[in-house]
Amino acid sequence: MVRCVLRSQGRKERKARTLINSTARNQTQRRAPATSNGAAGAAIGEIVPDVQKVLVASPEIDLDASFTMLETVEIAPSRKHVGTTLDRVRRALQVVRRVGTRIEDPATHATIHNRADGLELRLETFPV
Repeated sequence: MVRCVLRSQGRKERKARTLINSTARNQTQRRAPATSNGAAGAAIGEIVPDVQKVLVASPEIDLDASFTMLETVEIAPSRKHVGTTLDRVRRALQVVRRVGTRIEDPATHATIHNRADGLELRLETFPV
């Protein structure tokens, strides 16, 4: 059961990452060429909020997936899968911390940071 849930969660995460990557690609294709009147600066200024939305989505997805994996392992602990699941959650936490530093909105940054702290606390107190 644990393997099935983890596999399903992996599919959802891959779909979300594909969506994020395609959105980022579409945004970079919309950039205007640099001109002497600063049109490129205006185009990049329009892209930044969209990039921030994508940047916020990635850690939220990782945090959701990590919490789900921990809950699944708590419900149906299998010695075979507990170690690998905890390693995956630790790696996801590192990614969230790294990406979270690039989020410009203070409220969103604080929310993601607090959720990451909660995940780290759960990892520390997880019964092995």
